[in-house]
Amino acid sequence: MRRIVFFILLMLNVLDGLATRLIPKDSLCPFSLQSKFCTFYENKHTGLTDSLGNVLVEPIYDEIEDFNFEATQFLVIKDSVAGMVDSTGKLILPVKYKHIIYNETLFEDDKIYLTDTLSINTTYYLNTKELRSSYTPFYHKNINDNKLCLVDSNGIQVSDTFNLISPFRAGRAIAQKDSLIGYIDLTGKFTEEQSFRNDKLIYCNKDLIYIEKNKKYYYVLDSLLNVQYVFENWKAFWGFNDIFIVKKGNYWGLVRENKNITPFIYDTIQSHCIKEMSFLPHFEFENGKNSGFRTHGYRTKFLNCYYATKKGKQYILSTAGKIITKGKFMSHESKRISLDGEIDIRTYYDERIFEKNNKYGLIDSSKVVLPARYSCIKSESGFFENKYLEFYYVFDSKHKCGITNKKGEWIIPLEYDNITCLGDHISSYGFKVQKGDYVGLFDVNGKLLLPIKYKNISYDAETNQIVGEE
Repeated sequence: MRRIVFFILLMLNVLDGLATRLIPKDSLCPFSLQSKFCTFYENKHTGLTDSLGNVLVEPIYDEIEDFNFEATQFLVIKDSVAGMVDSTGKLILPVKYKHIIYNETLFEDDKIYLTDTLSINTTYYLNTKELRSSYTPFYHKNINDNKLCLVDSNGIQVSDTFNLISPFRAGRAIAQKDSLIGYIDLTGKFTEEQSFRNDKLIYCNKDLIYIEKNKKYYYVLDSLLNVQYVFENWKAFWGFNDIFIVKKGNYWGLVRENKNITPFIYDTIQSHCIKEMSFLPHFEFENGKNSGFRTHGYRTKFLNCYYATKKGKQYILSTAGKIITKGKFMSHESKRISLDGEIDIRTYYDERIFEKNNKYGLIDSSKVVLPARYSCIKSESGFFENKYLEFYYVFDSKHKCGITNKKGEWIIPLEYDNITCLGDHISSYGFKVQKGDYVGLFDVNGKLLLPIKYKNISYDAETNQIVGEE
């Protein structure tokens, strides 16, 4: 009995020693100057520590890479395959994947696409930490010439090869095999839907299937190949959230899931995207090699609205088809002259600023957050400490100026004669405000750093200080 107790105590001491093992700081390789994590090397292998040298991952891997800027996941690579650990060192994805692709797209920003050594594809959801097959109840496998097939959990092929396969819905998946379109049932058997022979399956989105027929008609079908809409000569446009902008006769409306969400009363309708942005990478690990970060600098999510006109009047609509406000989004034109001398004029719309009766307001998340009663609103945006910030300079009829965020909350009150960035851009040193003959300084969060009592405020690069001149 004493031997058992002694053994247990010994094991606890060993585990405790592992948990508190320190690596000398001069042996650490931080990912960046701001990183809270570092790698270290022992016996030609790599491990992971925090910035103090506490070991989080023992040195058993060939390579460890930080996966995102927030340092919440790390890629661990051994023998040309990879897995993933979290910031505590816990293994959240097993080391068996030859492809790990995190491609920031407009619509899918929480998914990592994985391919293991059996060429079976799965998806890891960052928000829910869930790992599941993209094509249930079977796995989707890529084979030669970009063709697809279904395999079971043992990697055994259970279907023919296809050009395209949709996700399973109601016990079957829509698929195209050369000139044939039909569905695969739960046994992997393919049944042709002859009315779509020689057509083209060109888009799959959730429960809707998009088919081009005779290059003139465009069918939208549900997951059972039931026709939902038929559009001729592109008299419909794909909006967002499964919404179509559809023309009937001379008027336009919005349609979702075969139901009208607006009446067909508008002369024109255009989709309008309000972008939510943050700083995240586009990352790929392919065939044993880390291709590194290839980032666009931000991730984009859409908060969508629609701009409509009716008998000369202008409206902004939500995705529910409701009128948010009268007015239009502020726009400007850009002119370009091509090599052959033709002038190309393009119209660009500001994302949140709208105009009504020559006054300006602000929209966020399909609601008005600043009413249209200001003489001018100008947007300002940029990155600050790896965060994307949006501010709006607001001017009233008396030419007083303040700054709000995208939610219409005042960061700097509307009481100053002038506001400018101190430095080259928004992420430099804050906002210099002027009231009468004196200036002060706010930071990007609206905190007053220097009171309004200085004749001038400037940045001294030699001393790395902000200097107020009285």
